[in-house]
Amino acid sequence: MNKEKRYSSHFILMILSVLMIILLIVLSVITSTRLSNVSKELEKEKINLSQNEVMLKELRALKNAKVGLELLASAMEKQIPDKPSEHVIIEILRQISQENKAILKKIKFNERKILDKLVEMPLEMEFNGRYSSIISLLEKIRNGERLIRIDSIKLSKSAQEDGFIVAQITGSAFFK
Repeated sequence: MNKEKRYSSHFILMILSVLMIILLIVLSVITSTRLSNVSKELEKEKINLSQNEVMLKELRALKNAKVGLELLASAMEKQIPDKPSEHVIIEILRQISQENKAILKKIKFNERKILDKLVEMPLEMEFNGRYSSIISLLEKIRNGERLIRIDSIKLSKSAQEDGFIVAQITGSAFFK
């Protein structure tokens, strides 16, 4: 009987040990799975953090550029007025041509085209002058008071032998 008790207590101890080992294995697997999930979540958070840092840098850059963008928007508002003001465009082109030692020979406004929020005024211009004067004139038109898009330029030699060229320019001015 004593022997049976010993076997019985050994058997119970053995079963408890096996159960303990199984429990430890299950807990280890659960812990490992949770640790893996936490690791994945941590990696996602690192990615989110780096994306947020990039976005923060972009927002700071935009904040720094705000003043410049406001000035640019103000300049664009002036370049695209509420009225067509053909006489103002003619005067601007005359002034630019005089400043660049070129001659405004002709300007013709064609039929207007209504765009989404703007009205386009196609125009044809003709200037006479030296090549360097025409290049400077084009640069001034491009950066001038009014938004004038240059669509095409045709250069030809002047009929007179004075070293001048004729620049026939088609483009468009805009208003709201």
